Amino acid sequence: MSISIIIPAINEAEGIAGLIHYLRQNSDPANITEIIVANGPSADDTAGVAKGAGAKVIDVPIRRKSAQMNRAAEAAQGK
Repeated sequence: MSISIIIPAINEAEGIAGLIHYLRQNSDPANITEIIVANGPSADDTAGVAKGAGAKVIDVPIRRKSAQMNRAAEAAQGK
């Protein structure tokens, strides 16, 4: 089974790379299709840090978790 991990984030530049690395180290790579960060309107470099850590980033201009999750789910390749 291939799955997509979706992380909604706003202003999480300080900790997002650590979370992405943790998920990669503690997940079976055969099962993980992608890690997507649904970046809300962050004032910091959340998107850049997440991309640098290997995540796919979807920018969502609306500051609502539901909008972030829905937009990322539309772009997800896995289940």
